[in-house]
Amino acid sequence: MKFNNRKEKLAFEKEWDKKRTFYFKQGMSMEAIDKLYQFDLDIFNSNRRFMEHNLYMDEVPESELADKTNEADRCDSRYWWLNEISDSKIEQLLMKLSEKELEILYLYYYKKYTQAEIGEKIGEVQGTVSKRIEKIRKIALDLSKTEK
Repeated sequence: MKFNNRKEKLAFEKEWDKKRTFYFKQGMSMEAIDKLYQFDLDIFNSNRRFMEHNLYMDEVPESELADKTNEADRCDSRYWWLNEISDSKIEQLLMKLSEKELEILYLYYYKKYTQAEIGEKIGEVQGTVSKRIEKIRKIALDLSKTEK
């Protein structure tokens, strides 16, 4: 079964909201709680990478085995790069984006399409694509400002 990063990450964060409250009520410092969270997050990311790269043969459809014969083809799946991100701040950014915004991000930064080409592909005008790219940039800038 394929690892659903978004679903699993939301469940992880929900569980950690409960743990954070419990640990704080028990008298732990926020610094200690953050260290535990980071430890669990590192394990979560390690498990996620393992699940993404280790499918059993009976879980891979026969048609997919025939179509994808080399590593370059396997890496060309739409959002493979999302599962390679280990920075929690960037993961937070990406979780705020809609499916269409992820598609724009993929086409613009990874595939190097122009805004007009992206608009044609997703059925929007170039101006709308431009606004969505600016929204993504603004979220990223806001995230980098809170990091400092």
